[in-house]
Amino acid sequence: MDKLIVWFQKYFYTIWGLLLGYLLIILIIISPTYQFTTETIPNLYIRLSIYLILLIIFTLIWFYIKNKFPKNKKGKVGILIAIETENMKQKTRIKKDLIQGIEELLLKENLIKLFNIIVTNDYQTKRIIAYITPYISRMNQIKQDRNIIINKKNKPSEYLIWEKIEKKVRAHLYIYGEVIERQDIENKYFIKFGALIKHKSVDAEISNNFSKEISLLLSEQISFYEKLEFRGFKWTTELLYLAIKYIVGVAAFISGDIKTSYLLHNELNKQLQYINPPIRNINMILRNLRKWQGTELLLLSKYEYSINKDNGKAINLLTKASNILPNDYSILIFKSYLAFDLERNSPKSLNLLDEAKKYSKNNYVWLYNRAFILMYDGNFEKGFEDYENIASLNSIDENIIVNECIDYDIALYAKEPHKKQCLFMIAYLSYQKLKNYDKGLEYFELFINETDKKEEFSFLRNKSFELLNLIKVNKKVF
Repeated sequence: MDKLIVWFQKYFYTIWGLLLGYLLIILIIISPTYQFTTETIPNLYIRLSIYLILLIIFTLIWFYIKNKFPKNKKGKVGILIAIETENMKQKTRIKKDLIQGIEELLLKENLIKLFNIIVTNDYQTKRIIAYITPYISRMNQIKQDRNIIINKKNKPSEYLIWEKIEKKVRAHLYIYGEVIERQDIENKYFIKFGALIKHKSVDAEISNNFSKEISLLLSEQISFYEKLEFRGFKWTTELLYLAIKYIVGVAAFISGDIKTSYLLHNELNKQLQYINPPIRNINMILRNLRKWQGTELLLLSKYEYSINKDNGKAINLLTKASNILPNDYSILIFKSYLAFDLERNSPKSLNLLDEAKKYSKNNYVWLYNRAFILMYDGNFEKGFEDYENIASLNSIDENIIVNECIDYDIALYAKEPHKKQCLFMIAYLSYQKLKNYDKGLEYFELFINETDKKEEFSFLRNKSFELLNLIKVNKKVF
């Protein structure tokens, strides 16, 4: 009976399955029911039409089932698992030990509401693997050749075929692979996994790094003897489950769902410490995981501070981030920002900026922030030196930084109108960095008018007059 079921599952979706269906319909037609049919419907042509309709209906049903794929539930993180097996025993192990094991772990950690495990039948599994393998191979080839740019007009056939499958399934993570049994002194299982994640488009460097992280988790072939299959499949399930949490967490981060990302990675970090036996590349995986956790905590801290206005929670999250990544540039920058914005503690903020400078590489936010604080504290000469250095910079995404600085200066001046230097900083950045001569002219003139007869601003007033003349010359040229 098992062999008959296996044969049916294997061949139903092929042309042999279609022909077998036709044969069964014909056998029913010419069976003892034939006499009843002829008596009930004596007209030959009507009977033939009915038989033809039955064949057409069966063909349409067969075609629909053949091309049908399971679909993810709305609002769930879909994980499609397509593991190719050789026999019913392996199929049972995958279904009961692996897939049900993952569902039990999700339930245990109260994550079952978040995820939806999508299981494929044999035919769907074969098709998934047949389409996903060339797609990944082609995608990796294109990633290595930076001269190739993919758009709607020149998409390779591997992309087009796989995209049709993706539209039907709508999963977020595709796990595929195979189970084979071979003699290695004794009977032994060999299990191989691969994975493809669906996330928002990101730049090539992030995408390549993510691909490397996936390969660290799922590149190893798992093997164990048949007599140890209970423990073997249990360990395989735990490994796959941890890989799912890591991968889905990163995908959630890339897609902007930082809370889900941190939820998955925070628990994962604890679990990886105690997995037995330890997985290969564990130290590298833990190091990467800490980077994700630190970044997630930083972003959550910024969200609590700027959106929810919960200063206590923001500081708590930032402290956790700093404990994980004490020398992270972005974390040090935000710590400096809070030291000034919350406490008006300029020495503390400047010390943190000096520390951040060590890890800045080609990121100059530290210099913009230092220039601002020096100006705010009335140290105009040193602050202006920093602004002159800023004027000569030309880094990536610098306009974003400049506009954020200008917006902050405008908001601060509205709260502290006695800080007239804010007008100078707005004018200087508008003129030197954005080449917005009109705005530069407007704010320099406003600064001069607002600081009339105020000796403490004499240094900046002199610089303003010099820069005003330059703006007027530039405006005439252009």
